[in-house]
Amino acid sequence: MSEERLMRALGAGAAPKLDPRFVLTVMERAERKRYEAERAAGVLRAAGLAAAGATLLIMLGSWAGTHAEVAQTVVLSLGVLLGLTATARTLARLSPASR
Repeated sequence: MSEERLMRALGAGAAPKLDPRFVLTVMERAERKRYEAERAAGVLRAAGLAAAGATLLIMLGSWAGTHAEVAQTVVLSLGVLLGLTATARTLARLSPASR
C-alpha cells in the first residue's frame, strides 16, 4: 500500500468500501490453493496405500502357495477386520457427536 493511500485511509472517518469482486477473487484463490494441496495429499496417500497393498499381495501370494489353509483363514480375518473398520468409520462420520 502506498504511503499516500495509507494516510488517506488513516485520515478517513470511516473504513474504505470493500470491492466485492476483489474479496471474491481472493477467497476463490485461497480456496483453490487449499483444494489443490488436499488433492495432492490424497493422491500421494492413495499411491502409498496402493504400493503397500500390492507389496502385501505379492508376499501373501508367495506364502499362500505353501500354506493354503492358513492363507484362507488370514484372508477371511483381514476381510472381517476391513469390514469392521469401514463400518466403524462410517458410523463415526454419521454420528451427531462428530458434527
